[in-house]
Amino acid sequence: MSACNISALCPIYYESISRYANKVALIDHSSSYTYEQLHSIARQLSHRLSSLCRQEKSTDDTIDANSVQIGVLCPNDASFVIALWASWMIGATVIPLSLQHPPTLIAYFLNDAQCRAIIVGDDHCNDLIKTTLENNSLTDIPIININKNDLASTITHDDNLLLPTIDRKNALILYTSGTSGKPKGCVITFNAVQAHVDSMVKAWDWITDDVILHVLPLHHIHGLINALLTPHFIGAKVIMIPRFDASKVWEYLIRPAPKQQVTVFTGVPTIYAKLIQEYDAKYGSCSQTREIIRQQCSQKLRLMMCGSAALPESIYRRWYQISGYNLLERYGMTECGMALSNPLYGERIPGLT
Repeated sequence: MSACNISALCPIYYESISRYANKVALIDHSSSYTYEQLHSIARQLSHRLSSLCRQEKSTDDTIDANSVQIGVLCPNDASFVIALWASWMIGATVIPLSLQHPPTLIAYFLNDAQCRAIIVGDDHCNDLIKTTLENNSLTDIPIININKNDLASTITHDDNLLLPTIDRKNALILYTSGTSGKPKGCVITFNAVQAHVDSMVKAWDWITDDVILHVLPLHHIHGLINALLTPHFIGAKVIMIPRFDASKVWEYLIRPAPKQQVTVFTGVPTIYAKLIQEYDAKYGSCSQTREIIRQQCSQKLRLMMCGSAALPESIYRRWYQISGYNLLERYGMTECGMALSNPLYGERIPGLT
């Protein structure tokens, strides 16, 4: 494979494609994809997007002709990764959107970020965006509806990793929660993303053989950078389910299948609270089942984390009783990434972060 000489356009996925092309990168609700397959499909989509970089300069002086922002509204499956990689291949900045956002908020994001296009991953996303644009006088923004199954049917094998394109610095615009006013877009450069990822690989000993179960939204730093970009940078496997489901998560956590044995899990306090509720209702009454679950979690899962909100000590203690594992709490912000963490090795203090 050819070497990349444009540092800003070698973010995250380049190393894993070049080193782990035939390794499974992602398993979603419908299929599994190697790193090479994801890259090949993204390459096809990037050809469809490349015209956005050649648009003539707008008469609006506030719009930078060299800046291309693309909104991405995709389910939690391979379509999101494909849209993200394809956008980066043409040097675009990605604005991840969520189906949980009301249409008025989506319209605000699109206007504020000056999006030139929106990639949607299925018909549901397409309908929501179409209605949003029509109701907010934004019909001049093109919608690019991708079907990952159709794209996957024409996978090609190509030695060239990246399309020739100009050098752009910004990778993402992530919007804060807006607790003190309207949400504010936080611009994250490729270098910042790489620094975030490097710090997490080092702090939490990510390895190629790791398998993470991904249940988080993709429009926040937790679900996007911590739980997706970091494992993909190191060549690990991501099992992604469409949405959090406590029953399904337990099935994965205690599954004995070696090739899909989850080794890393991360969530927010409400996720662990719901997992505890499910455990008490479904497994808690049988001592033998309790022991099997505790043994499986303590021996097979090497890292379980919690963040994005303060973890009540009662949940921390109860989770240890169930799993034999002290949750690793960490603290971060959209603006700076992960800032504080309990140690991977050594005593962990509940509520420290």
